Amino acid sequence: GKQASRACGHYNPSLSPDFQAYMGTYGETLDALRAYVTGGDEPAQRAPEGMVRLEITHSVLTQNPMGSNNFKNFPLNSTISDVKDKLYRFVGTSPSYMKVVLQDKSGAIVASLDNDNAPLAAYRPQDGMRIHVIDTDPNSTIAQLQDTSQVPKYEMSEEEYNAREGTYRKFKQAQKASSAEPAAPVAEEPEPTHIHVGDRCEADSEDGSLARRGTVRYVGKVEFSSGYWVGIQFDEPLGKNDGSVKGKKYFECPPKYGGFVKPDKLRVGDYPEESFDDEI
Repeated sequence: GKQASRACGHYNPSLSPDFQAYMGTYGETLDALRAYVTGGDEPAQRAPEGMVRLEITHSVLTQNPMGSNNFKNFPLNSTISDVKDKLYRFVGTSPSYMKVVLQDKSGAIVASLDNDNAPLAAYRPQDGMRIHVIDTDPNSTIAQLQDTSQVPKYEMSEEEYNAREGTYRKFKQAQKASSAEPAAPVAEEPEPTHIHVGDRCEADSEDGSLARRGTVRYVGKVEFSSGYWVGIQFDEPLGKNDGSVKGKKYFECPPKYGGFVKPDKLRVGDYPEESFDDEI
């Protein structure tokens, strides 16, 4: 108690024995708390007196054999045979097929524990060292213990899953149903019955800067787009094609004289072909 109190800076010989005892307990509590807090950083810690704390590793089990609890306490007076029996319960390798070596923290071999009758203390193990098990069984199946692909997995049919309530699929379906709004009906484009093949017409260019005159050569639906289109043979080479689009022939005309416009982009009527004299 006095020693712990001195370490914590609380000991004073003039204080009452009860208070000194209290402060001694307080110091011990601090030490225990410190050991607990740093336990994650120093998993080996210190074994009780007469024992040694060693990390268990295995040649076949590449993953941690016991999760995060690889460190175990071993009595120093245990024989190597007893140590192997204890290791067998942890890693599953039979002692008859077990070669055990003592390694330092870096993995370097310190000693080979090959004398079954010798006490563990004879090899001078220290807390934090590794006791590495080498499995020599040629028919060992231990590696399968960490191969989860060999474990049968439960599979549910689509019918069973769809019948379940509270699933993620049901949640998504309900969410989609609540957020979905009825789609507005698309008004079908009326047929341009006022436009006929042979009508004279005038159509604006795409940018609206030029009025192009011509003759209607086609009225109807097309494969390159939806709705109704009007095919025009222009009076001048102001078009884009010869009445064909993407290999489909809709009407005959010279190259660059043909074009297609939507019915609302042209005007039909008395639009005579412009002559050179008109321009003068």
